[in-house]
Amino acid sequence: MTDPMDEEFNRIEMESRIKQEYIRSMRKTTREEKISRPAVYEVPTETVLQMGDYIRFLESAVHELNDRLAKLEGKK
Repeated sequence: MTDPMDEEFNRIEMESRIKQEYIRSMRKTTREEKISRPAVYEVPTETVLQMGDYIRFLESAVHELNDRLAKLEGKK
């Protein structure tokens, strides 16, 4: 390699190292942010119970609608 080629090669390698360090620092920050935040947010017990009641209501409504549909299809 000639001197200008060596200089260009070194410049490209330096730019590559700078970009890699930038990406590593971004990843590190992202990991640290994930660690610092709780993975699961606590839901108040009252809300969970209300959601359970609502789900049971929806399940019963679906069963009722299925029964009605079965009756209608049986009449045809």
